[in-house]
Amino acid sequence: MTPDRVAALEVPAKSAATLPITLAAWGAGAFDLTTTVVVNGRAMEPASHRVVAAGIGPERASLVTGDLTVSAGLGPKEWRPGISLARRDGTDLGGVEFAFGPPFWPSPTLGQVWEARIEQRQGRPSLILAATSRDRELAFERTITLTPSGLVGMGLAATNRGAMPRSHSLLWSTNPEQSDRDAKVAAPLHGTTLYDIAADWPDWANLALAPDEHLAEQWFAYEAHGWCLGTIWTPRARLRLHRSAPEVLHRLDLAPGESAVAPTTYLVVAPGTWREVRARWRQFVRPDAPAEAAPVRPALRAILARRSSSTARQPRRSRSRTPRRDASPSTRP
Repeated sequence: MTPDRVAALEVPAKSAATLPITLAAWGAGAFDLTTTVVVNGRAMEPASHRVVAAGIGPERASLVTGDLTVSAGLGPKEWRPGISLARRDGTDLGGVEFAFGPPFWPSPTLGQVWEARIEQRQGRPSLILAATSRDRELAFERTITLTPSGLVGMGLAATNRGAMPRSHSLLWSTNPEQSDRDAKVAAPLHGTTLYDIAADWPDWANLALAPDEHLAEQWFAYEAHGWCLGTIWTPRARLRLHRSAPEVLHRLDLAPGESAVAPTTYLVVAPGTWREVRARWRQFVRPDAPAEAAPVRPALRAILARRSSSTARQPRRSRSRTPRRDASPSTRP
């Protein structure tokens, strides 16, 4: 580690200040950082604080807290670039894939090397990953942030360097690690919070819902190993739902020489349940939403209730006693 350092910091009344710290270690591992704060000649009582550290290696760039590691590959080997999520004890929590298209295959980002840098934003380190498309007409900057409490922010800025307008979609696909047989999924429908075992979660096509009835709120949660992996998006985003994971899509229209920034998509990666995800959704997306979630129901019970309601609204079919005629071999197509 680096030797002891002394730094002076001025903090005006009723304000805050940040002191960036750069660490150099001989190798990977967890380290305790001890600081002593002296205010007007008087030493303050020591306190424990969570911090976020950032690092760039030959193949990956990472953001690290005491509990969580968020890392992104820099090489051209990945079909869909993304980020990996893991607890500091090595437990895999899954990840998020990034795609830009159409075409999504081959994607404009296929085979590209990402250049990483670290910037200080709002007092915390952020990873900035930059690349250009194969035809050199699109430039990308992915931004990844992490708070000490496990809130991951994912953003993207794209620039059209070509002479023609471009219209593309940005896709974030959440892929939780699925080895926990007791993992559960939570999803907010209109009037109901679905909460059930992930392995028994039905296909969304079996929920008997119209497309605009899928989710009433912009969050989705997966619980496993005592941790929660939740996805939060803005109302402007479009959504594709799989059994136990969402795909968030943002449309970007780029005139020649123009840039566009997609709204931030958030991940909540922390010990706890889906209720923490919904609390973060209220904090960042809908502060005016009710504090209490809709009543919780298992997925199967919700399906049966909706199907019963749908059947009750349909007119009763007349029962015809006309005998069924089977096609003879000569009349079959």
